[in-house]
Amino acid sequence: MTDQEVRKELNLLKTEIVKSKKDIQVAKDSFINEIKSFNKGNISNTPFVEKKYTIWQRIRKVLGMS
Repeated sequence: MTDQEVRKELNLLKTEIVKSKKDIQVAKDSFINEIKSFNKGNISNTPFVEKKYTIWQRIRKVLGMS
């Protein structure tokens, strides 16, 4: 390869890097806007409900019978 061809390839790679960075930034911005547009009322943790077991249910669960 000649020096001129190498420079041309380097320039192409540099432009591809710039395009990739722009694409990444656009994707980040759209993702951030999507997160910001969520309705906060829809996002909630589900409450943990502890189930009450009888003594026999516990025994069976421990022994692996259920």
